[in-house]
Amino acid sequence: MANVLLGADPEVFVKDAATGEFISAHTLDRVVRGTKERPEMVDCGAIQIDGTALEFNIDPTDCEEEWVNNLKTVMDALRERLPEGLVFAEEVTATFEPTYFKMGIPDEAKQIGCDPDFDFHRPGEARFFRPQVRPQRMAGGHIHVSKGIGYLPRMDWYVGLGSLLFDTDKVRRRTYGGPSAYRNKPYGYEYRTPSNAWIMSEERQRWAFRMTQRAHQYPGAGGVQPDSALVRRCINTGILDTSLLPEDMEYVR
Repeated sequence: MANVLLGADPEVFVKDAATGEFISAHTLDRVVRGTKERPEMVDCGAIQIDGTALEFNIDPTDCEEEWVNNLKTVMDALRERLPEGLVFAEEVTATFEPTYFKMGIPDEAKQIGCDPDFDFHRPGEARFFRPQVRPQRMAGGHIHVSKGIGYLPRMDWYVGLGSLLFDTDKVRRRTYGGPSAYRNKPYGYEYRTPSNAWIMSEERQRWAFRMTQRAHQYPGAGGVQPDSALVRRCINTGILDTSLLPEDMEYVR
């Protein structure tokens, strides 16, 4: 079966390399010009500020090598904009210093989930995100797919469940990125369950591409698909039951 076109729009936080403190991305508007409404185009994609995080988009592709190259090229372009002393954070959840969060970050930069998303298992029910007063924000690693939403249960099986092999963050799951979370797109759908943990190494980036492709193969691929309620429970709790994984799952760290 031919590969499907994939894209992505991950977010990433910024830290002070010397102190380890998180720095809100809204302070970088002089070096990163892109916004949600008008992303700044770069080779292989685009970059922008999204509240307290930086975000980047990659050009769609059905080729694994192009997927990895697009991610590297756009991440490098974004990293080059960082002022000296700032680095990308590897954490999914950014915990800001409380006073800095309260006094140093404007309310508009603290907003979470500007638009609602949807749950495949609750048709037509929009999910809005509760305002968060804690000085924490979470980074997504959304994957865009040129197929219909009927594949979402398989994406939960391969990507949502499989990502628990390396994504140990529990905070994001409380309010954001539940199983089968998606938004419709003109070309297919945006899978909003994953965090940005999969962008943190080339091995994980390749894993995300391969597992997404396998999720869109013929229905019998991967063995007998377990009850979606069991898969959803694992994703919601962050507790992996390896017996539920597809037979052709690739194990990465």
